[in-house]
Amino acid sequence: MQLDGCDPSRSGVAPSRLVPHALRHQPWLRELGLDDDGRGVYRPGVAERMNTWDSLIQDFERVQQHAARHDGEGLIRPVPAQPGASEEVLAEVERVLGQSLDTSFRAFLHAADGWENFFYSLRIFSTQFFKTESSTQEILDLIFVERDLIEDAIGVRMSECLPIGMNEYGTDSILLMLDTSDSYSPGAVIWHDNGQIYVRCEDFEEFFTWMTRFQAGEIDLGS
Repeated sequence: MQLDGCDPSRSGVAPSRLVPHALRHQPWLRELGLDDDGRGVYRPGVAERMNTWDSLIQDFERVQQHAARHDGEGLIRPVPAQPGASEEVLAEVERVLGQSLDTSFRAFLHAADGWENFFYSLRIFSTQFFKTESSTQEILDLIFVERDLIEDAIGVRMSECLPIGMNEYGTDSILLMLDTSDSYSPGAVIWHDNGQIYVRCEDFEEFFTWMTRFQAGEIDLGS
């Protein structure tokens, strides 16, 4: 199945489950260069933008910090992205995985080697996680504990996936589709909760920009 941009789940999950209502549709988003349709600094693949990932990361950090200031429950704990991984480290990860990392996710890791508290307790794994093959398999076994049910729910096989993020409860996870012979869309990203899909995106950059807009309140899961 070919993905056509990010596809929010139609599962009816209330947006307030993940984004406090007070954070949604705030006028301060104008400072970030968004128009009414969400176009502007968050549009991926704009050729004239220099240092794309540096800019995207700065955008996300600004959104996260502002969201934390308006979070009356104190659930948002912003932390800066980790310093980027070197080419040598990325090459070692690819050696352990036995294949090249997707270009988009690789570029992110080169700019930011993982991110704790990326969205509430959801974190993006660092290269240290991927260096240990057993760690990757343990997380896959946790995500696909009911393998047939989860595979049917998200429409992909466990062998096609690389886990690249998870929350502290082991429920929400982010999956990157690997470039395998039977992969339906190499490089695509799925964020789901025990098979309930929140969003599918064509690549990690699109997922990252979608998450920026989602945390800013520009996107509702249930819409």
